[in-house]
Amino acid sequence: IHPKLYIGFGISGQIQHTATIVESEIIVSVNMDEGAPITELSDYVIVEDAGEFLARLIERLRSESRP
Repeated sequence: IHPKLYIGFGISGQIQHTATIVESEIIVSVNMDEGAPITELSDYVIVEDAGEFLARLIERLRSESRP
């Protein structure tokens, strides 16, 4: 896959996964482990619990979405 934006939630960065995202234009990783292999590939790293971050992101998107 070659997305413009890839956001990985709780992904450690094993080669089987990263081989498919390496050509993404922008890679964002959300992970509690700042030493996870995916951080080396990421353009942006968010060191936080992925579930908590995703819940807040969804809440924010819903509050800002248009009817």
